[in-house]
Amino acid sequence: RAMAVVERAERALQQVCKDAVSGFLGADASSVLTIAGATGASAYKINGIYEPRSAKTGDGTLTFQHRDFADIWLYLAKDRRWWVGNRKSRDTSAENGLAYSRPVRQPGAFPPALSVWNIVKSGGGWEAQALETKKA
Repeated sequence: RAMAVVERAERALQQVCKDAVSGFLGADASSVLTIAGATGASAYKINGIYEPRSAKTGDGTLTFQHRDFADIWLYLAKDRRWWVGNRKSRDTSAENGLAYSRPVRQPGAFPPALSVWNIVKSGGGWEAQALETKKA
């Protein structure tokens, strides 16, 4: 039942925001990225501006550091999902953190401008939420 709700939400977002999700955002060394829309106990660490850093994942994909929290990073993990997590997780491309996107098709591709991410819940587990990701 929960998966059906997530799938319906994702289809609705894609239909309503057809133009916004028609392509992937190209993230490069000059891209400053913004994530918005997360709610819950960890939202204040997930939402915000992420700046590119020289640290790259194993496949050469850039990583992005949260402007307000030095130990919060946006990185592409081994599961081909973008994760918001700490430096240790970033350094090992671990599938661990506060939020993660759906898998991307190509290494380095950024998630669609509007998409469903899974956000960690304060009591444990994950909650699907619609987040906006864009170049700042």
